[in-house]
Amino acid sequence: MPPGERALALSQALMRRVRAAGEAAALFRGRVLMLEREPNTAFDAPPQLVVAPMAAPSRDDIILPEALLTLIERNTLGFAQRMDALVSLGMSARKGVLLYGPPGTGKTLLIRYLAGQLTGFTTFLVSAQQYGVLGEIMDAARLLQPAMVVFEDIDLVGGDRDGPYQQSPTVLNELLNHMDGFSSEARILFVMTTNRPETLEPALAGRPGRVDQSIEIGLPEDAERRRLIRHFAGVLRLGDDVVADVSARIGKVAPAFVKELMRRAAQCMLERAATITTAAADADTLQLADFERALDDMLVSGGKLNARLLGAQGTMGFA
Repeated sequence: MPPGERALALSQALMRRVRAAGEAAALFRGRVLMLEREPNTAFDAPPQLVVAPMAAPSRDDIILPEALLTLIERNTLGFAQRMDALVSLGMSARKGVLLYGPPGTGKTLLIRYLAGQLTGFTTFLVSAQQYGVLGEIMDAARLLQPAMVVFEDIDLVGGDRDGPYQQSPTVLNELLNHMDGFSSEARILFVMTTNRPETLEPALAGRPGRVDQSIEIGLPEDAERRRLIRHFAGVLRLGDDVVADVSARIGKVAPAFVKELMRRAAQCMLERAATITTAAADADTLQLADFERALDDMLVSGGKLNARLLGAQGTMGFA
């Protein structure tokens, strides 16, 4: 390589070409991407960018308290809309948001919603399989910004250095270095999810610039449970009194539990209709007896372990 100024000019020209290639990457820009190695290839083979098929839910599909959803949107969608204005004021356009809460509370659904709403943003999904190519993902995010980089189950690599859950100290250090390596003008939104926030490394979770806002996605209260029951009932009919009774019986459970309960209750409804003469008007109507049978299978007959596996460890005495 030529020495001195010629070397500097050559490297600058190369970087301009790289940036131009990123700007022109219409195939990937604005998409939801994952970086993967092709199966049956050599271990050191370069990973490939692939477009991840993802159906974006509507806002109505996100069943959370309005104040909580507004907080999430303000720290993600609202921030993204004002990145350029913040840079013009001399402020950073880089932000980290941590979404935490029990399993099955809808964190992944929220990610899909945000990805669908961030028009013009390229979204990178980083799950357990992708942490091994973290450097390549960050390089791609630089080229295709504005970008949202989603670290799913961040506790897999972001555990406390001094704690029992730390498994990848090298990957953790690489993650922290990459997050710090973006300039303040970089249009990058980091979104992290975890079911175990208490295990996270303080240098990650407790430092502005890496995590600037933590938001708990907790178990739904009564109003949200009623909405979930009706949402997952789909085309099936059920009365307001049944909805209220079921919501009170199940208590604080994850939305994933409600979804499975509706499927079980629908199965019980079909079994009931097959064994008795059911009026046509009741053929698609869920009754309280259907829920009682379903809940017995899920919370009583299946045992305490089954209740915990279904996300109901805090309900009906299964503490």
